[in-house]
Amino acid sequence: MDIARRPNLPSTLDPKSLAGQFEKDLHFFQLLLVLINKSCPIKSVDLMWKSSESDESGLTQITGTAQALQGVCSRLVCCKPVKPSPKFCQIVSAGCATSDKAAATRVGATGRPEVYRCHAGLVDIAVPVMCDGVHIATLFTGQVLRSRPNAAGFRAVRREVRHLGVLDLRQLKAAYQQVPVVSEKDIQHTVGILEIFAEYLATAWKRLLDAIEAQQLRLRDSQLLRKEMAYIILGGYVEESKRLREIARAMEFTSYPNQIMIVRPQEEVENGALPSSFDLAFTRALYALEDLTGRMKNVLTVYLRGRGICILFADDGGRTSRLSEVRTYALAQRVMTCIHQQGDLRIRIGVGRPRKEWHRLAESYQEAWTALAASEAAIALYQDPPAAVRALSGQMEIACQALMRRNFQQARSTLQSVPMLANRHLGSNVESLSALRQFFLSAMDALMLTAQRLGCDTTTLGCRREAWEKLEVAPTVFELQESWLNCVERLMADIGRLYSGKHEKLVARARDLIDGNIERAEGSLPVSIPEVAALLGVSQGHLSRTFKKIAGVTLERYVMEKRIERAQRLLLDPSSRVSEVAEKCDFCNPAYFARVFRKIAGCSPSDFSTQPNRYKIPLLSTGVTMRGEEQSP
Repeated sequence: MDIARRPNLPSTLDPKSLAGQFEKDLHFFQLLLVLINKSCPIKSVDLMWKSSESDESGLTQITGTAQALQGVCSRLVCCKPVKPSPKFCQIVSAGCATSDKAAATRVGATGRPEVYRCHAGLVDIAVPVMCDGVHIATLFTGQVLRSRPNAAGFRAVRREVRHLGVLDLRQLKAAYQQVPVVSEKDIQHTVGILEIFAEYLATAWKRLLDAIEAQQLRLRDSQLLRKEMAYIILGGYVEESKRLREIARAMEFTSYPNQIMIVRPQEEVENGALPSSFDLAFTRALYALEDLTGRMKNVLTVYLRGRGICILFADDGGRTSRLSEVRTYALAQRVMTCIHQQGDLRIRIGVGRPRKEWHRLAESYQEAWTALAASEAAIALYQDPPAAVRALSGQMEIACQALMRRNFQQARSTLQSVPMLANRHLGSNVESLSALRQFFLSAMDALMLTAQRLGCDTTTLGCRREAWEKLEVAPTVFELQESWLNCVERLMADIGRLYSGKHEKLVARARDLIDGNIERAEGSLPVSIPEVAALLGVSQGHLSRTFKKIAGVTLERYVMEKRIERAQRLLLDPSSRVSEVAEKCDFCNPAYFARVFRKIAGCSPSDFSTQPNRYKIPLLSTGVTMRGEEQSP
């Protein structure tokens, strides 16, 4: 349970996270800015990130020549840290944001650079940074003149900056005289250089996006691995030991979990919240737990439907059970604190005892639920039960073992005797209601876990939550026992449906395969009974015997009837010709088709096509022919 470092990459494609990560990759770009400042007539370049927030400009400066000259790059190329922007721009800077935002919008829409006049009449350049057709940033430079400053030019400047309010005209004119003058060739060269920079930045941005998406895929794969690991461990699937080793190695586990902690949040009604707010609080708490335990060694958090939030961890320690218990309790307190920091979701935590073998962790899981049922404490550690409870637990163990052996009759009779045994050991008066309720809740969870190990889906069972609710609110001992017996009957019925009708399921799957081949719109495919049997994983003889027993018709007859059934539907189309129908239904020639059609339908294809109402269509759509009604072809 030691804290281990892990990469701190953004978990979502959030613009702010991307911008912050992107800024770390701009040191090389700053070096290029310093070189431009030293060697080019246009000195200042700014990279403006397209902000998603509604601020004054809609743009956020990430870096520029001014920042680059203050950094280590300027010392590498021996540049003096001076302000690259003309003093004129510093005086009229109040209107720069509006001008830059408008320029960024234009180049973002066109995807092409633009040379334009700023709000004060100077020449500016805007070059968009486009990644996969999306405008992500803009490179700005310029703040120059195309011709030498003169009186006419200054008068034009005064008109442009009139909206900025009162300015010191003498200072403004002096600054205007100092604005750099460049040629048209210099401007075009600068545009070309910035286009190369923009392409470089777009490539870096795309590389960062790919890295973050790859990290998201790794996180998703990690979640799937955690669920798979939990299912193997809780199911006790020893035959999956090799797969479990692979998962543990992929998740960098140095030892298997040997103890389980259950986090049980209060339900919506108990929590006094609307279902939507409860779901939000529950999801927030689950994410916080995954983040907390993800930084721990040999610990995983996973939400399993029907089982709740499970924390599986390896207790490395201690020479005494007391020390192990202290460490486990400390972990439970950290979990409790972590969830409380996320909101007002109220939870309780149950902790089972450690096990030496991972495939016995289902026992620790069951103990965690037993601890929750036996105590009202926020953190409940499993304690050895008294002799009466051990006797009842032994009876439940006998029932669960009978279920696992598929001895459903023994399991049913054992489960039905549990209430009488509970009365004998715990009593049947009002004072015993609390103890009886705790036992039945624990026993029901053990029963549900066994049913899931047998292959029952929690959505099919559909009674775990209902069972808990009925057992928790039963006002008398009699109603508590009635709720238990009703739940047992429902559960045994679900298990019975799962394991009954194997032959019917085999026949239904065979029909699905045959019908799929025959009903293809472009024409029926040949149906090979040996191939159907191979696809179903049984021998041809077993499939044929089972099909005849259940459906009352041979496989060969069923295939032929389905082909004739389709032919009848096709012949109802006046434009269909008999030869075309024969080919679509996979008959080798029209003569053979006509002979088989007459034997099954009682008329020729031509007669049926011209007068379909005269002939009774056999009941073939269900694929069932009752014994005694079958006719030999």
